[in-house]
Amino acid sequence: MDGNKVWETIVSKVSERIPEQSFNTWIRPLRLKAFENGELVVATPNNFYIDWIEEHYMSIFKQVLKELALNGVKIRFVSERRRKKLKAVDVQVPANTSMFQPHYSLAVAQNPGKVYNPLFIYGKVGLGKTHLLHSIGNYVFKHRQGLKVCYVSCEVILNEMIESIKDGTMSQFKQKYRSFDVFLLDDVQFLSQKERLQEEIFHIFNYLYNANKQIVLTSDSLPQEIPYLEERLASRFAWGLIADLKPPDFETRVAILKKKAELYNVVIPEDALLYIAEHIRGNIRNLESAIVRVMAVASLTGTRIDLELVKECLSEILKVSKKITLPDIQERVAKAFDIPLSVLRSKKRSAHIVLARQVAMYLAREILQMPLKEIGKAFGGKDHTTVMYACQKVEQLMEKDVELREKVFHIKKLIQSFTQGNWT
Repeated sequence: MDGNKVWETIVSKVSERIPEQSFNTWIRPLRLKAFENGELVVATPNNFYIDWIEEHYMSIFKQVLKELALNGVKIRFVSERRRKKLKAVDVQVPANTSMFQPHYSLAVAQNPGKVYNPLFIYGKVGLGKTHLLHSIGNYVFKHRQGLKVCYVSCEVILNEMIESIKDGTMSQFKQKYRSFDVFLLDDVQFLSQKERLQEEIFHIFNYLYNANKQIVLTSDSLPQEIPYLEERLASRFAWGLIADLKPPDFETRVAILKKKAELYNVVIPEDALLYIAEHIRGNIRNLESAIVRVMAVASLTGTRIDLELVKECLSEILKVSKKITLPDIQERVAKAFDIPLSVLRSKKRSAHIVLARQVAMYLAREILQMPLKEIGKAFGGKDHTTVMYACQKVEQLMEKDVELREKVFHIKKLIQSFTQGNWT
């Protein structure tokens, strides 16, 4: 099998499914580095590309592999920039909207197990939760070298537990996660509906906590808002400090952009940085995406980065000023499913209407990152567990139903072409 031909075919298929602008920014710069043992090793310009592609486009790559009958082929993205170790705490720029943020992360890193234990960090996608975990871990590695640190996501620990059950090595699994002095668990919202994993995390938590070991957890919602999370776990997660990450304010956005420019070793004039900070008001990933886009255009065209180039690069992103709202999503979904908007918002329970309502909830969560309770209110006062179930149900159906996946992708594409609310 010719790896280059396989990769070219995959890229061609992906290009048909995403906007041209997104394709040119994120997919075109990718380069096949190797094809060995059924794995396509794909080089990206930097680590940020890997995070962005895996979050936004990995499901499309998997879908294309399936359609091309390449089920045995895997794709692994690597950075051509040498990957650094965990980021240092001082890279995290404190936001005035969350002045407590650097204090609690640094306090935990300096005094693991003694303050804010457990530390539960929650916030929307792209605000730096994983970055903070890495920061804490790296600080401990550097300053408390005798301590054992573990960073792991819920997805990884779930897969490890499943393999341990298959191999009959659960005792080693349990011993491993009881041996750490600092336990950093990412994305605990994925514990939802995973009873066996919740059981193991419960015992790991108890053991580490009673031994005065530091526990830090991240989630996109509060412990009590994670559906089907055992009450005993939710209460334990709230024993220490619960920290809410907020979007960065203007001054912080400028500081972040300066840090990123320094990291990428590029010179960006002050007026250009201020323009980006003023117009890109979303999360940190959006800021970095904007600066990467400017860098890419400057590199491809051989031009110097200045205010005019920045305006040109961001013009497509910023050309639509109207911000999307939940009623906009409801209206678009109702049209796509050919039902009246009033019916979508009603309590009618026919299968077609329920699916449409669940898709609307899913898209509201995906695009707007709204709190579950607010989404529920817009659908006749549904509670947050109903909304979370709807989101999970749609995700599960999309994995199996190609037609539904295409339909949801089309609706999302229409909404995103209507506005760039995620950026502003």
